[in-house]
Amino acid sequence: MAELKIAYFITDHGFGHGTRSLAVIDEFFQSRQNICLHIYSKLPRFLFEQSIDTPFELHPIQVDLGLAQLSPTQVDLEGSLCQLEKAFDSIMGQHQTVSSQLLENKIDFVLCDVSALGLLAAKTAQLPAYLVENFTWDWMYGELIDQHPQFSLWAKRFQELYQNSTLRFRCFPFCGPPLKNSLTVGPVARKPKKSAKEVREELGVREDQILVFLTLGGWVSNITLKASSEDFFLLAAGRSGGEERGENYCFLPAENPFFHPDLIQAADVVICKLGYSTVIEAFFAKTALLYLPRPEFPESSTLADFVEQYMTGKTISLEQLEQGRWAEELHQLSTPQKPTPSLMPGEQQIVSTILKIHDEHPIET
Repeated sequence: MAELKIAYFITDHGFGHGTRSLAVIDEFFQSRQNICLHIYSKLPRFLFEQSIDTPFELHPIQVDLGLAQLSPTQVDLEGSLCQLEKAFDSIMGQHQTVSSQLLENKIDFVLCDVSALGLLAAKTAQLPAYLVENFTWDWMYGELIDQHPQFSLWAKRFQELYQNSTLRFRCFPFCGPPLKNSLTVGPVARKPKKSAKEVREELGVREDQILVFLTLGGWVSNITLKASSEDFFLLAAGRSGGEERGENYCFLPAENPFFHPDLIQAADVVICKLGYSTVIEAFFAKTALLYLPRPEFPESSTLADFVEQYMTGKTISLEQLEQGRWAEELHQLSTPQKPTPSLMPGEQQIVSTILKIHDEHPIET
């Protein structure tokens, strides 16, 4: 079978878009062994190397902007508008150069999460382009217009750019109204590689201890990291500096040897901000959540509804986390896990659909 050449454009607005993309990429490798992969993203290489066992080429260019943040729960609206004004044209202005690279590398098709640059470059190169999303920036900026009318301009610009997609895959739970030229797919998440027992043994967690995993996408420097009881083992990832271990805790830097879905599966409780990939990985692992509500982020209500309907979860304030008062909330998470609905993994639907289209209408290179 001929080599399949794929270009994937991934926003660096948080690791979650990268990890969701990796679930799709892994499914491609499971379906077709002979794949040449080009990744366009400013996300760090180690994130991809943890998941991809075969060679790939990383093009470390800025492909998206997203929203500026002040903290895990706060959006910087002025900063977001400022960076759009300063950098949008230069980012999108790369499309001619990038489209030439796509043609030179004989790319068969392009995927984007949720970068509009990849869609524009694919259009210029006359290649199919697939959008993978649980929200898009036109919807996000549209939700912020009441707070700052200037977002109206950006919502319209991104709406036009997203129309360049061949097909949109909307990953459940997704935000926004029904759309033409779209396919709703199940939740998308990476699969664990090790058993929970193996990971707990590697961490030094006793069988009778409750493993609490704190993951905030790198925002843990101000959190009081302590376990108030030996009944708990606290694991935190994303701290600056090196690894630190104690009798009932382990603090890991962002770049560490553990696979994130393995840690989520091994944990009894995950403390996190409300982000798509962490929520969905915990959903499939049937791990309870203590989560930071993020009312300033428009997609948060959709994710909170998903947790409420399908998972065991409870909110926790940033103040409680910063003061180390997270343990008192754990005792209120005794509600049994809700029955998991039989949702087909979305990555399987995405890959099977794209491969069917490609096999029936291959691109001549």
